[in-house]
Amino acid sequence: MPSDPQPIVSKIEVAPNSATLPVGSDQQFVAIPLDQGGQPVSGVHVTWEIDPPASPVARVLPSGLVEGLQVGAVSVIAAFGEIRSSATIQIVSPTSAHPPIDAIDLLAPSSSLFVGDKVQFAAQAKAADGQAISGVTFSWASSRPEVLSIDNAGLSTGLQVGAAEITATAEGISSAPVAVRVVERPKAPGIAAMAPQDGQTVLPTVKPSITFDRPVDVASLQSGWTIRSGNQTVAGQIGCDTPCKTATFTSSAPFPAGTYTATVTSDVRSTEGVAFKGPFSWSFTISSGNGWQRSGVDGDLFGIHFVSASEGWTVGIDQAIGHTTDGGATWSMQKHLIFNGSPSPSPTDALIDFYDVFFVDAQTGWAVGWPEAIFKTTDGGATWVEQHLNRAPWGDRTGDGIWDHRDWCEVWSIDSNTCSKKYGSY
Repeated sequence: MPSDPQPIVSKIEVAPNSATLPVGSDQQFVAIPLDQGGQPVSGVHVTWEIDPPASPVARVLPSGLVEGLQVGAVSVIAAFGEIRSSATIQIVSPTSAHPPIDAIDLLAPSSSLFVGDKVQFAAQAKAADGQAISGVTFSWASSRPEVLSIDNAGLSTGLQVGAAEITATAEGISSAPVAVRVVERPKAPGIAAMAPQDGQTVLPTVKPSITFDRPVDVASLQSGWTIRSGNQTVAGQIGCDTPCKTATFTSSAPFPAGTYTATVTSDVRSTEGVAFKGPFSWSFTISSGNGWQRSGVDGDLFGIHFVSASEGWTVGIDQAIGHTTDGGATWSMQKHLIFNGSPSPSPTDALIDFYDVFFVDAQTGWAVGWPEAIFKTTDGGATWVEQHLNRAPWGDRTGDGIWDHRDWCEVWSIDSNTCSKKYGSY
């Protein structure tokens, strides 16, 4: 199982950016990761180090707490991968007293964090002249500890979704509260559907597609989704709907016959910057496309119409309407007919017979047939609605009180138990 992806970070700010620290005291530093737009990024784990390394002047803990050991100067560095930022520290001889605290600045690395994450806060005491006061011990408080807890060292933990305010206090002086939101961690995008499906055989004109369960970054698809034949990557363009949940690959040239592997990697990211937990691969086969290939639909068919090389409809007797989106490799039956202005046929041995079908685009089309039937769809065939004109209502033609084939069939074959000609207009 791949590890959770790291967020995208462009720079780090360290606060405070400098400090004077008496020997034997400590100073908490915080790192504020920022994205390309200068906005704080949540869920980032930075590492801390002292420069020069192994300096006897000071040491830094994994939390960013610096302890003064002896007089001298060092830098404390926060790092995230190749991104680094530092603050300067002067370690001075301890004094017996410091000036009165006039104000406390609260240093917050982020205004939000994910449930379960920990964030280190820091505070800086200042004298009336604005000079920083080192060696101050703070107490910490959260307005809603059930949402956001904080310990004596200023380390906070997001416990549940909500908002809280953090305050630091020392020697009777409190900082201004800082509001923090605790939010659910964004989920990694997953694949809801793909076409062709794994192991499917399709025509060379196919346009492979992926439907994600949440919007993804369009640019990330260019390197995150590839289609290969052996060691060769298929050239093509990737397009997406808005918001980008269904991506479509259009090859630069028709696919040669063979087997292909489509792969989605962790380069694909959601619009929130969370990477797909990949890689995930599936295969499909391109047929030669030569000659005619049989593709079965359950029904006697009389009409067919395609709006593109991949999508079309065919119709026939007994209300048969077949729909394909892969050039006829597979068909699904569309059975949702809505009768308008006359009773629905009953029983089922008197179903509508369709003899032709036509579409003006992928959503709008008509199917026509017996008896005087005109049905229209505006949703690609998900529903077909009767456009009622003057069709005679279904009824007891023979007047015997029994509804059977004699009421709707003009020529009945006893041997085959079928109707070869029905009453009414076709």
